[in-house]
Amino acid sequence: MNTLDYETLQSYTLILHAADQGAPAMTSSLTLMVTVRNVNEFAPVFIPTNTYTTTINENEAYGHAIINVLANDGDGNTVIYAIISGDPAGLFVIDSDTGEVTLMGKLDRETTSSYLLIIKAEDGNGVSTLTGTATLHITINDENDNSPKCNPDTYIRYPAEDDSIGTALATLLCTDFDAGANAELTFSIILGNTGSDFNINPTTGIISLANTLEYDSISTQEYHLLVNVIDGGVPPLTGTASIAVYVSSVNEFNPIFTVPIGGYVASIAEDIAVGDSVVSVTATDQDLGDAGNIKYSILAGNSDGKFRVDSSSGQIHISAKLDRENTDTYTLTLRATDSLPANSDERYTETTVIVTVTDVNDNIPVFSSASYTVSVLEGATVGTVIKQVAASDDDIGLNAQVSFSIISGNTNGDFSIVGDDIFIANQLDHVTTGQYNLQVTATDAGTPSLSA
Repeated sequence: MNTLDYETLQSYTLILHAADQGAPAMTSSLTLMVTVRNVNEFAPVFIPTNTYTTTINENEAYGHAIINVLANDGDGNTVIYAIISGDPAGLFVIDSDTGEVTLMGKLDRETTSSYLLIIKAEDGNGVSTLTGTATLHITINDENDNSPKCNPDTYIRYPAEDDSIGTALATLLCTDFDAGANAELTFSIILGNTGSDFNINPTTGIISLANTLEYDSISTQEYHLLVNVIDGGVPPLTGTASIAVYVSSVNEFNPIFTVPIGGYVASIAEDIAVGDSVVSVTATDQDLGDAGNIKYSILAGNSDGKFRVDSSSGQIHISAKLDRENTDTYTLTLRATDSLPANSDERYTETTVIVTVTDVNDNIPVFSSASYTVSVLEGATVGTVIKQVAASDDDIGLNAQVSFSIISGNTNGDFSIVGDDIFIANQLDHVTTGQYNLQVTATDAGTPSLSA
């Protein structure tokens, strides 16, 4: 007897004969029709492969047919298709009957450049449904749908009249979110280049001097350039940036700090209030006009931002709470700069300010351990040291000098503490007192004192 196979043969026609034992024998026959019922034993299989790849332009229209996937079911059952993952935004749909994948939303390659969809093929047998899966990798082709953008799109420059030809004034920072040729940028000056005094590199966007700028002879001491930025797309898209150029005369003298004897030094308590003044620095400049205007800044030594300087007066103030335990001395480098902050011929000089932070009793002593456990024999000699306690204080001087005392649990005064030694003060008796819970406090010598 063989196993039935619906996929090989779906029905049988059997002719049955019956004969008796008489002589002559009498016979009869009947026809038996056997129909084989299908059992769902084969999962759908994608053909020719379970991995599909395709591309689509990012500007394809709603309803665009992308690809057809196909799966066969060995049982001959109807196959139903569905997208089960990889499309959180619901941009794609699949025809459940034909396997055709269609675009149903707007693509943006700059947001998502590709999708990996998992497609399920399910046979139509409702009793014991079987499934197969395939992956569909969709790559989005770029379309030129982003204009070049410059950030910043406005620049101000102050070249000196003695700057040499070729001096770079600015590098335009422009980008295009597209890809390939659509993102390749070309720069050109389209307005404001009086006398062709400026060049721009068409590839890098670097603007430089094409001629010497003579402050006393050129017809204008300021230029307002407009730069066009065009991408390589078809059709191309454009953006712009503007550059204001103000020509300045030569700055001759450096600022000079008026440093007191002994230098700029200050001593302040660590609890000084934010906003309080520390010390003032002063510098002078022999130039006139903008070239003689001095601006002050902290150049170094202020990495944690504890100080700020008034850029006009040179007064140094506290800008954040100090902590001597972290930093007890600051060596600030102050810079005095003349001319306008953006002027390329500005001159400067520097000086050092030493700020010493004095201690304030703002740290509580801290025990080396939150609790101690000691076992002692009741016959131990009076005066025996049973434990040394230890505590530290992050302050300095008197503020860090710690003394200890027993404040509770010392039944009958059986223990005493001297320095950091706890010792037996009375003869111990286990029967009378089998356990002591001593509470020891650590107190610094600051004013006011702090305890733990």
